[in-house]
Amino acid sequence: PAPFHEDLVADGQYADLAPPGLGHLQSLLGGQDWELVRPVRVGETVTEEMQIGSVEEREGRNGPMVFVREDSVLTDAAGEIVMRGYNHLIFREAPPPPPPLADEADAPEVDRAPITSWDGDVLVKRPDLVSLFMFDAVIWATHRLHWDASQARKEGLRAPVLPGWMMS
Repeated sequence: PAPFHEDLVADGQYADLAPPGLGHLQSLLGGQDWELVRPVRVGETVTEEMQIGSVEEREGRNGPMVFVREDSVLTDAAGEIVMRGYNHLIFREAPPPPPPLADEADAPEVDRAPITSWDGDVLVKRPDLVSLFMFDAVIWATHRLHWDASQARKEGLRAPVLPGWMMS
């Protein structure tokens, strides 16, 4: 389950991504593997069971890292396996934040309010730079004008331009 953006911690990550007992560590996706046993059909009920397959600590260039393999098995209503999946996650202490860029002094404050909410019967959207970047990546809107505040200001705008698709 993905938490709301207001649950992001200072380094832009979720506080509870690491397995219990590891505390808050920055996470990186090291890769994924899937074994597709058979197609799933529309209307079919599928259940996922996930467990930690392995946890291994190694020394990296910047200090200790924890490698975690999450094993998932998806089964149909009869208990037959339809897919096996493996997430390879890397956890480490977050590096210190970089110093602010010279032109970031007038950058807008990050709003921790929910990105999408209801005000009575009106749907309200408040995209932040994280959600803009993630949305732009999904729709391949790669122009920096859509997600980079510095670039938007260089082009004479106050902030990044919201892609039209995001309005819907």
